[in-house]
Amino acid sequence: MEGSAVAQVCYMNGVPFVVIRSMSDKADGSAHANFAEFTVASSRRSHAILDYMVQRL
Repeated sequence: MEGSAVAQVCYMNGVPFVVIRSMSDKADGSAHANFAEFTVASSRRSHAILDYMVQRL
């Protein structure tokens, strides 16, 4: 939801944007990692994605 507000403002002002989101679990109790483990894993994945994108600018 938060990303859609950023997207709308950027679109209306002609500003390129990208929103990167990550799921923490399936919200059904089947998550295999606790929050602290997920935070580490998701930050590493986000870094890898951003690094890949920046290298191609």
